[in-house]
Amino acid sequence: MILNRCGLGARSRGRIVTACALLLLAGTAAIHYGSGAHGLQSAMAPAAPASIAAPFASSHGSPDTQQIRTAFAQLPLIFEANQGQTDPRVKFLARGSGYGLFLTADEAVLTLQNGESRKESQPQSSVVRMQLSGASAASIAGNELLPGKSNYFIGNSPAKWHRGIPQYARVRYRGVYPGIDLVYYGKQGKLEYDFEVSPGADPSQVALRFRGVDGLAIGENGELVLQTRDGDVKFQAPNVYQESGEKKEPISGRFVLRGKDTAGFELGSYDRSRALVIDPVLTYSTYLGGSGAEASPSIAVDLGFNVYVSGTTTSANFPVASGTPVSDLGPLGGPSDVFIAKLNTSGSALLFTTYLGGTGTETSAGIGIDAGFNIAIAGTTDSTDFPVINNFSTPTLAAGNHVFVTEIESSGSSLLYSTYLGGNGADTASGVAVDVKNRIYVTGTTKSTNFPTTTGAFQVTSLGTTQFFLSQIDPSTSGVQSLLYSTYFGGGNPVDGVAIGGGVAVDSSSNAYITGSTNF
Repeated sequence: MILNRCGLGARSRGRIVTACALLLLAGTAAIHYGSGAHGLQSAMAPAAPASIAAPFASSHGSPDTQQIRTAFAQLPLIFEANQGQTDPRVKFLARGSGYGLFLTADEAVLTLQNGESRKESQPQSSVVRMQLSGASAASIAGNELLPGKSNYFIGNSPAKWHRGIPQYARVRYRGVYPGIDLVYYGKQGKLEYDFEVSPGADPSQVALRFRGVDGLAIGENGELVLQTRDGDVKFQAPNVYQESGEKKEPISGRFVLRGKDTAGFELGSYDRSRALVIDPVLTYSTYLGGSGAEASPSIAVDLGFNVYVSGTTTSANFPVASGTPVSDLGPLGGPSDVFIAKLNTSGSALLFTTYLGGTGTETSAGIGIDAGFNIAIAGTTDSTDFPVINNFSTPTLAAGNHVFVTEIESSGSSLLYSTYLGGNGADTASGVAVDVKNRIYVTGTTKSTNFPTTTGAFQVTSLGTTQFFLSQIDPSTSGVQSLLYSTYFGGGNPVDGVAIGGGVAVDSSSNAYITGSTNF
């Protein structure tokens, strides 16, 4: 590898530089870069302690990302009681891979995000509504209280934030038809709903009426196919059974169409003196993990070996009419918000889920944990009402994307610090880290000519159209005192220069290392 000293002199043009390392020492900066393969490289954080091996360690002792994702996917699907985080008609809501579910008094509303559009600023969603034709008014209750809580910091008005919302593994509609209950449940990647039929009750009463679909069909494997503008949504052929002790005795059953928008069930013979369960499962082909949260989460582990997952999820906005794009609806959140989830050391329970954002779109660039188990998260937002607290003043922000840096208290229920970081151009975060003194480091790229920099920074002005930046923030202070160090870092080729932000890592001496790609 060829090493060059990066100063203010000539820079090699036309080649991609992929491993920039910036060391901050007592207010001075020494910078080196090396050539490497084309493309973006992520910063490698120090290896986790060997004791993390139970249960999430790979052979080299660092957290095994795939194992964490697998554990996350096996957690129960969370149903939140609505305590003001969404439309008052909603009783419970849940999110899964590519869908949101809103349960009202008389219908279930699915918002399904097209996987092809999930990275767009205005992702496309379809809305499907399911009602029970001829059903009675039912009592609705959450069952199987989970240990975790949900917290919402959406918008810049603390009066509208919500904390400590209970989570349930199941929601039961009791008495939707005489002798029949409807129960929703599932895992993070799968939604199920059961019709529990009491002895002597008539399952032929059940009629599922759908709105927001172009048509219904029965697939070759017996699945119910809901045809939407963006693709097919499918309910697998129902699993029908009766319980005998700990065994499940299968009963033949299938979907049948009862009109252009209505379906029901046709069952084989069974013992009508015993209870019966009809269990369809939601699947889909076009909708591929639209929220992005499950596809590429950021993961961190604290000193107590709890696991934290951050990413992006669709908002809690309830669609007011069939076919209305979710992204057009307010005021509770934009098309997507950042989420932070904390799992226990065994990965068997979710301790909390916290949502963060404004009326625009938020994406997460990474997550870090300090010595007090407080959570540092950075990312990009185009919201004008992103929640801020103890923040430092920034230049007048242009419309569009800007960086945010937030610290959340260890329980997930309080914001300790939150600020914009940006200027008169587009600013994008790509990495975050926390040092041994609990200071937050964030890196990315900026097109701003007045991005906040500090006295003594390595590069206080922009030298090109797009530049790297590195900022160091102390969330224990407030106002201008919290921005300890901030610098541009880039070349002087304003015509065709490109900078793509990468990651940041900090060693035990609080030296910071950033990575990225550039042709300066």
